[in-house]
Amino acid sequence: AVSFFDEREPMTTTTTPPPSERCPVVREILETERSFVASLRTAVAVFWRQNTGAAEKDADPLVALVSELRSVEHFNGALLGELEEAGSGDGARVGRIFREYAPYLKRFATYLRLYEGWTYDPEDPRVRAFEEDPRCQGQSLGSFLIMPVQRVPRYRLLLEELAKRTPAGHADFADLEVALALVKEAAGHNNATAILNPCYETLTKIQLECYDPTGRFSLLDWPGRRLELGPTQMTKLCRKGPKQFTFWLFTDKIVYARRVVSSMS
Repeated sequence: AVSFFDEREPMTTTTTPPPSERCPVVREILETERSFVASLRTAVAVFWRQNTGAAEKDADPLVALVSELRSVEHFNGALLGELEEAGSGDGARVGRIFREYAPYLKRFATYLRLYEGWTYDPEDPRVRAFEEDPRCQGQSLGSFLIMPVQRVPRYRLLLEELAKRTPAGHADFADLEVALALVKEAAGHNNATAILNPCYETLTKIQLECYDPTGRFSLLDWPGRRLELGPTQMTKLCRKGPKQFTFWLFTDKIVYARRVVSSMS
């Protein structure tokens, strides 16, 4: 009998592992932090270049607010450096980074108090000069100064989403759970310490749900604002036909928006 042997190498198949569910959220954290820090740096650079004679310890509400904004910019610049080093892959130890930095988020309470004490005045020559600077790309001073107010609540939402997508066996899981608890604690501290609109958390949540490419949309620019009704789904008659929108009725305005699919959906 003759035996035949197949001496060819056994066939192997390679499959590309499915993308991690964590990656879109990790990228979102990194990309929004880049944008946040870049905006802070722009605001600080433009304001101080135009107001070189102002002392950082000036009692003027706007000067005091931008002085504190500089401190926020330094802190978040360091946080951004850590996130950049960690990268945006599945193995990025975002939880470890926020576990280290989250306790210091309580310092935002100082900024919140100063923000509440400042009133946007479009007639202020410093405001006009700031908004006319080409580096601001048409954004109002208020749209820059409200960014730190929104940032800690944004961290909480992003870390909650990342925690949902992180399996228990992941190297970052334990740190992420601790980090999320610390961020929640910092957010609660800031809200309780600052003299804020009692509807602050509700308004902030709606603000974060609404994307405005111009950066001018703000629900936190008037301390007397309250939510009266909403969210309510309604049909609006547009030029190309009826479209579904989400509406909110506030004490002084009506806001409506269309729902879009997020990169994290």
